[in-house]
Amino acid sequence: MPFVGLGLLFGGMALFKHYSIPKEEPHDMAFDLTLWRNGSYMNLKDSHQVSYRMLMYRDLIDHQPWQGKTKQELEEWLGEAENFPLPNGWGFNYMLGASLHRSRLVPAWLCFKFDDDGKAVEARMIER
Repeated sequence: MPFVGLGLLFGGMALFKHYSIPKEEPHDMAFDLTLWRNGSYMNLKDSHQVSYRMLMYRDLIDHQPWQGKTKQELEEWLGEAENFPLPNGWGFNYMLGASLHRSRLVPAWLCFKFDDDGKAVEARMIER
């Protein structure tokens, strides 16, 4: 009889694993310039669309196609920056959308830092 109970337990676990929906990570999507440009703050502020920028930002950070670009080059490529006033030199930024932070939704930004020659050297997601 104990073997039947174990069989039911393991069978139930296998079914749960098979039919459970995997957790979607915020970087599930490869960077797509068209989706990025359509996902600006002005396009999303009055809609209930998902922010594709939130799904793509890590791919953009990890592959670093922004590396060495000037602010002007970034804006020509990614569109006009929102430039929300963030501290510590992160003032050149793009709104990603809302992020769940400590059980509440907060705005998230893709921010860039530049070297003395005005070239992008670092990118980071910041929640505020």
